Amino acid sequence: MKKRIISSLLTFVCIITLCVFLNACDKDDETIDYSGYNFTEINWIRETDVCTETLCLHDDGDFSYSCSCGNPVNDADLIEGYTYDDDAKVITFKTIETTDEMVTCVTMVSCDGKKLVLDFDGEKREFICEDDYVHTEEVDYNEFSFTNMDWKRTIDDCTEIINFGPFGSFSYYCLCRDCKDYSLVADSYTYDSETGVVTLNIITDDAEGVVNTLKIVSYDNEHLVIELDGNILEFIPR
Repeated sequence: MKKRIISSLLTFVCIITLCVFLNACDKDDETIDYSGYNFTEINWIRETDVCTETLCLHDDGDFSYSCSCGNPVNDADLIEGYTYDDDAKVITFKTIETTDEMVTCVTMVSCDGKKLVLDFDGEKREFICEDDYVHTEEVDYNEFSFTNMDWKRTIDDCTEIINFGPFGSFSYYCLCRDCKDYSLVADSYTYDSETGVVTLNIITDDAEGVVNTLKIVSYDNEHLVIELDGNILEFIPR
């Protein structure tokens, strides 16, 4: 009798163990499907001061991010995939290991199928769909010391960051809410050194309250002074 009870118990335990194992396997085999989103299976292109970056979020959760020089951006070769939280608009990367260069979570700022804006720890990066990407001729502004540097100013506890790339790229944003974000409406600039006028390339029709020119009043290695919309703004290196 005891042998039958023990045998039955062992059989029951084996069945439960097998069910748990099979259930775990089913969960591991669950595939991610982001095919319904307009940011997947698109090569997103971003021009920087030194190279052209290509980012792709595949609809099965795979991920790649590299530059034209062949190197991974932000150690993306150590990222094996991603998950997306539609409610929080957050992309979380699954990493093999983490490094100082890596950003493990980014926020989806906006995407209309043609332009993708992602927030990498406060740095907004704008990408263009490969089908709409047109490489612009590079103008070299390396001779001017205000280029290729993050300049900052803090007012009312809010820090603003402006950057004039040496090859015409442009960004101007703040690290707080409720302020004008020029990075969303202008992606490049031209500079007239004789007049000091900077003309911005406006990339959206929704640019209310944003002017398309500013003026470099003065600059050296420690200070940058610009005139924007009638206001004098002073920046220092970040």
